[in-house]
Amino acid sequence: GYRSGYQSLAVTMRTPGQDFELAAGFLFGEGVIRHREEICDITYCVDPGEPQHFNQVNVLLEDSVVLDMDKFSRRVYTTSSCGICGTASLELVRKVCPELPRGNMRLPAALLYQLPSRLT
Repeated sequence: GYRSGYQSLAVTMRTPGQDFELAAGFLFGEGVIRHREEICDITYCVDPGEPQHFNQVNVLLEDSVVLDMDKFSRRVYTTSSCGICGTASLELVRKVCPELPRGNMRLPAALLYQLPSRLT
């Protein structure tokens, strides 16, 4: 359901779970927000008298966030849980995401092997 002032921005196929994190990551990846503090609230949509399907979320942004709906006139459609595939190119992601500092980052091999199971 849509509350007053809410606009539909995207449709994404996803594995259920971590819907709020997916929505926040999507907004960051699309350049809508730059910091998590720009999100006031994320809730599941609730239509009075209708069963809750937990398949739509509303995101309330800080008043300082300017949402240019014309930028999203392509009506984003994604098919992955990361939200990146809806972006026209990785170059757009690079413009929004700061480059990680270069250095001698080391991760234990055991951690790398655990990462896929942490996606669930």
